[in-house]
Amino acid sequence: MYPTFTASIEEVNETVCNVGKWVVAAGVFGFVVHGLFFVFVVTQSFNPSFPISPVSILFAPIVIIYIVALIKIRGLKNVSGDDLFSTGPIVIIAGLIFNLITGFLLFSVLTGFGTEPHTIFNPFAFLFTILFSNVAGLIVLVGNIMLAIAFWHFGELNRSNLIRLGAVLQILLNVIFLSFIGDIGLILIGLQLYFLASKGRETLSSPTTLMVIKNELLRGKPSGTVVDLRKTAETYGLPPYLLIPLVKQWITVGELKGMLDGHKYVSYGTDM
Repeated sequence: MYPTFTASIEEVNETVCNVGKWVVAAGVFGFVVHGLFFVFVVTQSFNPSFPISPVSILFAPIVIIYIVALIKIRGLKNVSGDDLFSTGPIVIIAGLIFNLITGFLLFSVLTGFGTEPHTIFNPFAFLFTILFSNVAGLIVLVGNIMLAIAFWHFGELNRSNLIRLGAVLQILLNVIFLSFIGDIGLILIGLQLYFLASKGRETLSSPTTLMVIKNELLRGKPSGTVVDLRKTAETYGLPPYLLIPLVKQWITVGELKGMLDGHKYVSYGTDM
């Protein structure tokens, strides 16, 4: 189901472009930080004196960037009409907050809640905190799966194998030592969104091309003719997520006689 657009077609395209930039940023920073963390763990795992805190601090900026990217991604709901673009990021952010809380509790348990001298280690509190940490990780995983489904559908709509591949890879973001693969998924998604938006901006700036597309949909179409707008969009270099609202707009103002059925245009014929 596709949304009723309250923004202009150009604003819709800029939303996709903006999301692409933030997703790429989250993927690039995440890849660097997760890569460094992996190297530190491999090279310093047998060094008990190695200070892990400075390395952990590196995660603060990437978490912030990732949360901003998730907030931006929610805007794709207004582009695609897919509720998972709104629900998925909310679930992930909730899981991240839950994970932050359990991480603080785990640190407190291991350090005796800041008391001096340290209190006796409580194994029950430790296991309880670990359990809730796993629950937080599960919440993030569920959110990532929801987001992967949303991006997969968006990739299908726009006939983009890169977005679909990125959607699958980004599920691994919260799998330890495989997070960098999830970051690659984000980079693929972000770059493709940016390229689609750039191509869409170029086509939207050409009234002649838009007129050709409209005439193609109008010319000699008997009643009941079904046109796959994804193929039409690919032919003229316009992303389907832009062509669909354009066709809807042309139908609304009476320039086209037909109806939309998902990504398909059904002509009422040229005799109406």
